[in-house]
Parts: sequence; C-alpha cells; structure tokens
Amino acid sequence: MKTIAKARIVLLPIPTVGHIMSTVGMAKLLLCHHRGSSESHFFVTIFLSGPASVLAVDAYIASVTTSGLDINFLQLPPVEPPVGCNGPMEFVSLLMQKYKTLVKAAISDLQCFSTILLRS
Repeated sequence: MKTIAKARIVLLPIPTVGHIMSTVGMAKLLLCHHRGSSESHFFVTIFLSGPASVLAVDAYIASVTTSGLDINFLQLPPVEPPVGCNGPMEFVSLLMQKYKTLVKAAISDLQCFSTILLRS
C-alpha cells in the first residue's frame, strides 16, 4: 500500500444564500474535475460566516454533507455587523474584514493534510 497526502482547499463565500450555493457548486466541480480513478486528491472545507442558521441554507448543507463528497463545512463564530456603511458593497467588505482573524485562526486549527491509504 502506498500513502498519499490529501490537500485541503478552503473557501469563504459571502454570507448570502446565492453565494453559499454557488461556492458549493464550484467545490463539486473542482472535486469532479480532479477526481482520480475513484478518489479525489483533495477535499474542500467551506467556511460559513454570518447567521449560524438560515433554513434554506441548512437543508442544502445537510444534503451536501450526506452526499459522500469530500466537502465539509465550518461555521465561524458570529461577529458584530458593521454600522454606518455607504451601501451594500461597503457593508460586505467591512463584514468580511471583521472575519479576518477568525478565518486565520480557523485555518491554523485545521489539519492541513489527511492521510489515505491506496492499494497497489
């Protein structure tokens, strides 16, 4: 048997239903496109920011989690939303900046590689 390290891709969508679903779609495409004989060479972790629970997103995440794909989700702790913004672009930009230290900490807490065994 030969041991191969699996890489991890971390994605951070903007905390809206459309962006989360699009990010999951991109993760599925990456996994399918780079699949070897039967296993992918990496797995994907999607960081979820914003409200911890949105019904439309919860059901979708549950279906992806049980699908058997190498995709998992990590809910980041909430942050205080920015106030006094001049429009939605500035709001999203400032909100994501508030997540910067939480994202760095979450990435450092993740194992960078998992080990899988392949039969020769």
